[in-house]
Amino acid sequence: MRLVAALLFSLAMSGAALAQSGRQDPGTHLPDTDFVVVRIDGSVNMRAGPTTEANRLQRVPDGTLLRRVACEAGTDESWCEVELADGSLAGWVAARFLMPWYGADPFALESAAIPSDRRIEVRGEGAYSGTLAKGEILDLMLSPPADAVVGVTLEAAASIGTTAFSQDAAPLASGRGTSELAVLLPEGGKLLIRIADMVGDGGNWKLDVAYD
Repeated sequence: MRLVAALLFSLAMSGAALAQSGRQDPGTHLPDTDFVVVRIDGSVNMRAGPTTEANRLQRVPDGTLLRRVACEAGTDESWCEVELADGSLAGWVAARFLMPWYGADPFALESAAIPSDRRIEVRGEGAYSGTLAKGEILDLMLSPPADAVVGVTLEAAASIGTTAFSQDAAPLASGRGTSELAVLLPEGGKLLIRIADMVGDGGNWKLDVAYD
């Protein structure tokens, strides 16, 4: 008991000293996800370098989703190099204000250029179902006949979305949660149906495909 008490006392004293000096454990607050979200009461500075002495580029409000480039531990503060989700600005933010984001790329349902985690060739009309992992992006490839109206019905939680892309990667229709899409490919060709977990919850999905 004396040994345990002494150990707890030592840990408490070292933690207090760390807090008093303003230093943090270099191994803490270093998210490793592709995206991070700002968590602060108000907003945080994005700076030109990993130091409070660097020029302030912009104030970033709570809840902002950022693309993580890299993170590095420091003696007094750990920092992450980040970009705004649309790539319009890059800089550094103190890592203690950033939390991991487990959802898919925020542009996954807008651009087929965002790579998927899985791609499956499907036979055509019918019912398909499965489970998305946290943040997973799944592409289903269809080859409907020319002039067919393709009806797509998704049954899923609101955190899961879907978009139909044409063969040239143009988005044709999209929805979130349980939704119905209808698209026409006058010349036939490939149709990409993307399903993505947008907030990091994962979950089951069911997709019904019909040609008319």
